Amino acid sequence: MSAPSGGVVVLRREDPVPPAGIEAAFSGLWRRASEQFGGPGTRGVVRACLWNLVVHLPAAAAAAGQASRLDALLGAVTPVVPARVIRLRQSSERDSPGAEVQAWVSSSCLPSPDGGGTVCAEEATLAAFGEAGASHLPALVRALRIPDIPVALLWLDELPPKGRLLSQLTALSDRLVVDSHFMEGEHDLPALSELARNPACPVVDLGWMRLGPMRYLVAKLFDPPGHAEKLARLESVRVETTPDGVHEGVLLLGWLLSRCGCREFGALPDAAPGRGARWRVRLGGASFPVELAVREGFGGFDYDGILGIEIAAGGERYAIAQVDEEHVSVASSHHRQQRVALHGWRDAELVVSALRSGVEDALHGEALSAAVGLMKSEAWSP
Repeated sequence: MSAPSGGVVVLRREDPVPPAGIEAAFSGLWRRASEQFGGPGTRGVVRACLWNLVVHLPAAAAAAGQASRLDALLGAVTPVVPARVIRLRQSSERDSPGAEVQAWVSSSCLPSPDGGGTVCAEEATLAAFGEAGASHLPALVRALRIPDIPVALLWLDELPPKGRLLSQLTALSDRLVVDSHFMEGEHDLPALSELARNPACPVVDLGWMRLGPMRYLVAKLFDPPGHAEKLARLESVRVETTPDGVHEGVLLLGWLLSRCGCREFGALPDAAPGRGARWRVRLGGASFPVELAVREGFGGFDYDGILGIEIAAGGERYAIAQVDEEHVSVASSHHRQQRVALHGWRDAELVVSALRSGVEDALHGEALSAAVGLMKSEAWSP
């Protein structure tokens, strides 16, 4: 069966196959692709693969709508970065009794409009049932990955509090791609900080990448011929986020405070649950208040969830506030208020960049460490 999707033709086996028969099922799909696309006047069918892309999605996230988001994400990423995709799904329902793991296979083929050949990429979905089924996933990933091709693990939902499966999969991977935007538990950023200390599997956070435009604007307020020296005399910092942008807000605070050399954080007890948090932060011989405020506003998958940031330093005030979905206002004691376009990146663009980038972002590690310091200094109530 084939189904067109934006020029891509998907060939799939509708029935599940045993894990041991996955490669044979792929061979069957290749024969079908050759018959369908390899006629006279074409250059045949070729397999394109730059990455082994292992994608984890538990049943809880799938029920919340993450599955459809993942389908759209992979549909946009794999034509740009061809990969063998291995989806991992933890579930409680099975199609055949007694099976701890079931598998489905498909192949996405992109025919050239000028007869220059058809490029196909393979995808296997492994559904694991219960802890017994999940215990087989690392070994199956090891067997299904294409040799001599790097492995990227996309873990785009919450991190588990005890990550045995995650630790086994990262041991097989060359890169871990996460999204702090979808992490809601108090353990997620600390767990991510622990993972980021593993030099063998660098961590790329899409939530951190979304902060790039906002961090650029904040830095531009103080860049020469600005007033960077005033950051040594911070008086207060306030960040506003949407409810789904809390972790990005904490990361933005962590970035700013770590850049200014702040290391000592103390929580204030009067924060209302679900509405943010307040701290006292020490810099040199003085301390100043830091606040994370949460309110409804523009946001969504394509935005960073940051509604505004206000910095008081050296007797001056610097502020960036969201005006609408595409614009922010920038103002300070030295700048007339300006309306600036602030465009983010789509999820697929972020993932492609995460796979193409070969350099670990040291600033992310420092910001994450400071963010965890803030979170651990209070009873976190997201």
